[in-house]
Amino acid sequence: MHSHTLPQKSSLLQAGQVAGSVVDSATLALAVSPAVAALCDLVEFRADALAGQTEAVAAAMQACPIPALLTVRAPEEGGIGQLSNEAREKIFTALLPRAGLIDIEIAHLAGFSHLVSAARARGIPVIASFHDFHGTPDRATLEALIEKATAAGSDAVKFATTLRNSQDLATLTSLQDSATQPLATRQAHAAPAQRGLWYGVEQPAEVGIVRDSAEPVGHVDEGVAVAATGFEQ
Repeated sequence: MHSHTLPQKSSLLQAGQVAGSVVDSATLALAVSPAVAALCDLVEFRADALAGQTEAVAAAMQACPIPALLTVRAPEEGGIGQLSNEAREKIFTALLPRAGLIDIEIAHLAGFSHLVSAARARGIPVIASFHDFHGTPDRATLEALIEKATAAGSDAVKFATTLRNSQDLATLTSLQDSATQPLATRQAHAAPAQRGLWYGVEQPAEVGIVRDSAEPVGHVDEGVAVAATGFEQ
């Protein structure tokens, strides 16, 4: 961001936000272009995929013309590079001053509670995420995850799961209907022909819903054509 004055938290968590992901040096360079503001509302910096380029990532986050979402994904939830929690913490700490939002897995909120506190002290929204690449948990399990995330001080929750049948989709849709805080869901179809293609269930309380694929492709979300910059998990 050109300025350290962040938009109001409510505007960062509003419905229909389109996020582009930065996962390599090529897309890192694109993130500082003024043109990115016409493509998406947020830029997610996957710092786990850029672990050896922390200074370059910090500079790009600073220069990015729209809010930067900082993610240092855990390996067991799709992270790149097999980073330890200690290594992830160092990266989070180094880049936090440049972030407009941060994403921390629900499973790691307790261990990173000091990062949650530091983000909240800066007015930076915390997205608590959960990833399941094999299926979609039942509603009771997902509700328990939301309660855990809320108790830990998150501002929004994101579920990225795999759809096996219509019941999985119905579970996520009904969960959003009753959500009391911003809730994002993204799904990958389990069928081989659909694997890797994400769909956002359009509900009023979403944040950061994008349609991305494993390879950079053109996609449309909320009626806006976007050139996907990578596979955002």
